[in-house]
Amino acid sequence: MSLNTILATTPLTSTNYVLKATGTTIGNSLIWDNGTNVGIGNTNTSYTLDVTGTGRFTSTLLAGQGTFQSTGANIISKNTLHPKLT
Repeated sequence: MSLNTILATTPLTSTNYVLKATGTTIGNSLIWDNGTNVGIGNTNTSYTLDVTGTGRFTSTLLAGQGTFQSTGANIISKNTLHPKLT
């Protein structure tokens, strides 16, 4: 059965989830997109990108102008460890 046949004949996922191949079928991924906001690990998005869980960046994370908020996280800038922000 071709992918086009599967897409034409079967409801594949819950509304707003990004499709994910799961072996021989297609199902929901962890990514949810309501057309305005994207959630990873959640569907109750309040921000343009709303992530539930731990994130990892292997390179520089850049933030534009604005406010950086953290609850109980260690912040490192220019090789200096700052106290936890609350």
